[in-house]
Amino acid sequence: CYQLLTTALRIENREEIKALENASQLYQSAIQLNKSSGRPRLNGILDLGSQASRWQFNDQSRYFLLALQLDIPLFTASRVKMKVEQSRLDLRQNESRKEYAGKQLKIAATTAINNLSSALESLKAREKQMDAAGAYKRLTDKGYAEGVTTFIETIDARTQWMQSQITYKIQVYQTLKAAAAVERELALYPID
Repeated sequence: CYQLLTTALRIENREEIKALENASQLYQSAIQLNKSSGRPRLNGILDLGSQASRWQFNDQSRYFLLALQLDIPLFTASRVKMKVEQSRLDLRQNESRKEYAGKQLKIAATTAINNLSSALESLKAREKQMDAAGAYKRLTDKGYAEGVTTFIETIDARTQWMQSQITYKIQVYQTLKAAAAVERELALYPID
């Protein structure tokens, strides 16, 4: 169980955590994009062509146009600053969601492991109870055959033995249910 507990505490491979990490990377990219929108930009344009008519090309028909454009965002500085701050807030909110989800997944995994451990202990107890009921049944059957015990004691021993088998099988199913819960909470099987 301790090995499962250490596995449970490694939740970085969960799909939920990976999705939140991807969202954090997107928010960081949005911060960089918003920061870059406040910087001056220099654009260059080159236009090559021909003014020939009837597909007659010569040295006089060709032309080129070269232009440079400088864009300085003077009046958008506060808007850019607010966008960057909003992106930072979104990133912090997503990091809080990731931390909260991680804690919830660890709690759920630890609870599932503890439930499995408890179910295994109960299974051992039910097995011992079934063994004791079987020994009591064999003893009373032998005593009844020898005439030492009564028929009612024999019936009582058989009833106890049957009930112990039923409770043991119920506990087996509860243990399997707890094991399935551990598999689900630890995400032991990847879903493609």
